[in-house]
This record gives sequence, structure tokens and C-alpha cells, in this order.
Amino acid sequence: MTKVEFQSFIKSFLLFFISLSSILLGSMFFDYKNKINLFDNQILLEMRMCNYNSKYCDNFNVYFIKNGQSKSIYSLHKTNQDLVSYYPISDKFNDVMKIEMKKNIYIKIVNGIFEDYLTYLFLILGGIFFLSLSFSFYALRPLKEALTITNEFIKDFLHDFNTPISSLRLNISMLKRKNGESKEIIRSENAIENILRLQEHLKSYLNKTEMKKSIFSLNEILNENISVLEKTYHNVQIKNNIDKNIMINTNLDMFHRILLNLLTNACKYNVIDKPIVEIYFNNNILEIKNKSVGIKNIKKIFNRFYKEQERGIGIGLHIVDKLVKEINIEIKVESNKNEFTTFYLNLKNIIN
Repeated sequence: MTKVEFQSFIKSFLLFFISLSSILLGSMFFDYKNKINLFDNQILLEMRMCNYNSKYCDNFNVYFIKNGQSKSIYSLHKTNQDLVSYYPISDKFNDVMKIEMKKNIYIKIVNGIFEDYLTYLFLILGGIFFLSLSFSFYALRPLKEALTITNEFIKDFLHDFNTPISSLRLNISMLKRKNGESKEIIRSENAIENILRLQEHLKSYLNKTEMKKSIFSLNEILNENISVLEKTYHNVQIKNNIDKNIMINTNLDMFHRILLNLLTNACKYNVIDKPIVEIYFNNNILEIKNKSVGIKNIKKIFNRFYKEQERGIGIGLHIVDKLVKEINIEIKVESNKNEFTTFYLNLKNIIN
């Protein structure tokens, strides 16, 4: 079961189980209250019968008291110690009959009723649990079928993708031999390499392979990305201000994609006048700063397809957000219009 399928299963199960359990608990609570009320009425009825015939007084204590000491007659009174009702003896006498049930007897009977309800509750909850499991597995089937079809389609697509890529690489190689190396050829080769990286990452995701970690230099991976971007954004000045060699222990491909997306955005969304991108490293925090046009809504920039400029499709930072979560990196953003936009990557969890 994949992560998406597991999340869907848990949500379906909890929704079904909690809904039915809530209805059950509410119904049983009101039924329990009604049961107690019926039991109280039964006790009051037995007390009235005791008032007329002593053979019904086995569960009660009977006293005769002055009328002035009694409460309202013919009704049940609950105190902290007992249950009592009062009945007049005769119009000629000032005394009244006090019929009493000890509260410990009452509590014992009520606890018995409660235990019965508790037993029924657990039995029914067990049935709802297995019913919820069955419902969740049944609800999961269409999702699993859809994901299977999608995965098979993507795998076929990736397989067929190799043919045009191979053709492009062959043609670029022929052009290089014929015309020599040029900026256009280098850009095309870099673009193909990026496509192959994306392809491998997608294959790894589809095949559910374990994320492989490796130890590499932060400076080296930064300089590799900078060299690629300088050929595309030759008017942007990219400054790597990291002096020391910091070693990173994480998935190289994912980290490369995070940096490439952030640096590409920093180059792309720069001010026209003296565009510059600066990179710093302080206290395990990697800073990527550019002379920015500004971000209006920082809270939305990681949302899929959200964009504030005409360029792009609004998916790059969404990919970054997914990747940093996967390799346990914290990311924060600060932005001021026509000043600087800075992305902060907390690398403390992946520094070797």
C-alpha cells in the first residue's frame, strides 16, 4: 500500500468509524437516560404500592414522621444518601409515611444497568470497527485502480521518452563534431541532462525505491548549478560567498533539483538594473538572495500553479516544497519589493 493509498484508507476509516460511533454514543446516552428515568418511575411505583400493602416493602425502610418534616408527597426525592417518597396516612392524622431506599442499593442497580450498556457498546463498536475496515478497503479500490493505470501510463511514457532523447543526444553530438562547441550546444546538453535527472527521479518514485543518500560538497554542487545558469542567464551576476567546504549527507539528485529551482528563480525574477544573485552560509543556514521584484503573497508561493509573474507555470516552488520535506530541510522566505528576496534553507539535519 502506497503512502497516498494509506492516507486515503485512514481518512475513510476514521470518517466512517467516528461518524457511526458518534451516532451510536448519542443514541445509547439518551437511551441510558430514559432507562434510568424508567427505573426511577418503577421505584416510585413500588413505593406507592408499599404505601398500600406492606408485602411490597421488602426493598424499603418505612418510617412515620410529622407532616411538617416531609417534602411534597407522591414524588421521588433523591438525596446524597437515599431515595425517599412521602405519603399521607389519613386526613385525621398529622403523621406521614416516609418510604426510603438506601442509595447504595440504588447505585448498585444503576451500575448494573451501566455495565450492561457498556458491554453492548463495546460489542457494537467492535462491529462498527470491522464494518469501517470493510468500507475503507472497498472505497480504496477505485483509487488503487486509478493509481495503477496512471503509474502504468507514466512508465510507458518514460520508456518511450528514451527514443527522442537518444535522438537529440546523437544529433547534438553530430553538430558538435561538425561545428564545434558553442553556447547553444552546451545549453542543449544541459537541458537534456536536467530532463534525464527528472526522469530518473520519477522512475525512483514510481518504483518505490529507497531514497539513496551520499556525501558530497555543498560548494561543488552549487558551482555546478552556477556554471549551468551562467550560460543561460549571462547578464545575471551570481556570487557564491561560501568559503569553507561543507559536506552534505542526503540524496544528491533531490538536493540538486532544490538548488537548481531556487537559483533559476533567483536569476529569472531579478530586477532589470544590475541583476545579482548572492549565496551565503551561516550557522547551518544556506541563503539564496536576489535583487527582487518582490513577492506579494509569500504564504501561497509553494502552492501548485500559483504564480505572480507571466513567466513560468507556477510549479517549480511546489516541487521544491515537496523535496525539502522529503529530505528533512526547513525552508523560509523573506521578500521586499525592489530590494531583496531571500530563501533560507536550514541544512542542520543533513550536514555530515
